[in-house]
Amino acid sequence: YLQLPPAERASVLERAAAAVRPGGLFLLVGHDLRNHVEGHGGPSNPDLLWTVGEVEESLTSFGFTIERAEQVLREVEGAPRLAIDTLVRARRQPESAVAGSAG
Repeated sequence: YLQLPPAERASVLERAAAAVRPGGLFLLVGHDLRNHVEGHGGPSNPDLLWTVGEVEESLTSFGFTIERAEQVLREVEGAPRLAIDTLVRARRQPESAVAGSAG
């Protein structure tokens, strides 16, 4: 649930993706933009919220294969509404796949 302005968030996402070993798994769960109006909890500034498409686009550009990307609903104890999260699971291409695509 990292909540940063867009430019900082993009930089952190890029560094985190770079830290995943070839063949490794990247998992992101964060407050979704829809949560601001329709869900419960999270930051009140919509600029700090994730979207599935934003994360998918970034990770794909970094050489990841998206395995799951969706908004998920989460119960919050005592809350009148469910929270809405962005969930993206992606796998970094193995080195052999990256090397093979260069030629």
